[in-house]
Amino acid sequence: MIKVYGVPGWGSTISELMLTLADIPYQFVDVSGFDHEGASRELLKTLNPLCQVPTLALENDEIMTETAAIAFMVLDRRPDLAPPVGRAERQQF
Repeated sequence: MIKVYGVPGWGSTISELMLTLADIPYQFVDVSGFDHEGASRELLKTLNPLCQVPTLALENDEIMTETAAIAFMVLDRRPDLAPPVGRAERQQF
């Protein structure tokens, strides 16, 4: 299962919403306080040296950190949510 490391109401919200709307199960890991020294920061740094949210740990242990890339990953898993690559409608999407 995908793990979303984030903070409620912060930058991870868009990724959480996309995963939820696409019916892709995920576990939310609250790393509140990551922006200060402490356990949350140390945990996040083990996954993402830039210490940013969102940080996603995929099922194959790959790490994703950019919201746009996460959006494309969601569309790869749920191609029914957007026009296919190569179609004129994709540009408008």
